[in-house]
Amino acid sequence: MEHNWWENLELMRRLYRYDSEIGLIYACDRLPEDFYDTGEGSSFVSAEGAASKYNIERSGRVAFNRRFRTKRSTCDYLTGSSSYLGVQKKLLAHRVAFFLYHGHYPVWPNSVDHINHDGCDNRIENLREVTAKEQAMNTRLSKSNTSGVKGVSFLKDRNKWRASANIDGKKTNLGTFATMNEAVAARLKVEKRVLSHDL
Repeated sequence: MEHNWWENLELMRRLYRYDSEIGLIYACDRLPEDFYDTGEGSSFVSAEGAASKYNIERSGRVAFNRRFRTKRSTCDYLTGSSSYLGVQKKLLAHRVAFFLYHGHYPVWPNSVDHINHDGCDNRIENLREVTAKEQAMNTRLSKSNTSGVKGVSFLKDRNKWRASANIDGKKTNLGTFATMNEAVAARLKVEKRVLSHDL
């Protein structure tokens, strides 16, 4: 039995079909070998019967389509649970889509990023593998942001503009400035350095 069956590309491509143009994943027909005989007596279900039931109820239907949002998320994502030979796994749709298309999952600290910030848009043109630094740079503006520029805020009590950035997972103050343009320039300078790995 494969304990990490979701990491087996050949198997996953047999179990699921990914439409990269519309970004949806569909369940495919299952074989009796994908199930065990279960139960006894009147509750006995053969592997053949389990496969038949699965194919009637799920084959051809969209998989991994339940919306969810974590406390730290800025958008919804799609997820779902899947089971193979009795081993169940909760999977994120964008990671499965990336795996089915490219043949590998990004290895931590890299991750799959939604370019347009829509966590439910899993078209391949919207998915890319990024480093943690690149991921941090491609986040939406905070609801509390008043400047319209990421990492730039106005300090009313000091009548100045502050620039900040997340560097290596820590919020770093880049200084306070008399004008918004100076604060934006400081922020952009750091973004370029972070993305070019000079920090």
